[in-house]
Amino acid sequence: LLSEEELKEFNGWLKEVLGMKVTEVRESKRLVDSPAIILSHYGTHSMQRMMQMMNRDIQDVPAGILEINPKHALIQRLNDLRKNEDSFAPLAAEQLFANAQIAAGIIVDPRSMVHRLNEILEKALR
Repeated sequence: LLSEEELKEFNGWLKEVLGMKVTEVRESKRLVDSPAIILSHYGTHSMQRMMQMMNRDIQDVPAGILEINPKHALIQRLNDLRKNEDSFAPLAAEQLFANAQIAAGIIVDPRSMVHRLNEILEKALR
């Protein structure tokens, strides 16, 4: 389990890696089985999708809040990679974020993940 200090450092690192994709990274009080969830500034993701359909000028999903489950094995392992300055950590963090987007139904262009997924497969199959 991550200590309060580790969680603070991890959240800061994750915010730095994800940059403008998120406005905040924080601990979730609601997640049990999932490692992360995206919260929309539009309220619900259905409302966000509806706004995108009505206004074709909205191409990108606006930055949201990423809530993480520090008890989840993926988060704990990612924190270990981060602490060891493993070059795989940022790649895994980006994919964790993309997975949360997919789960929320808000990923705009899933093709953008193909390169990253190929890199992950390359590393896994070494």
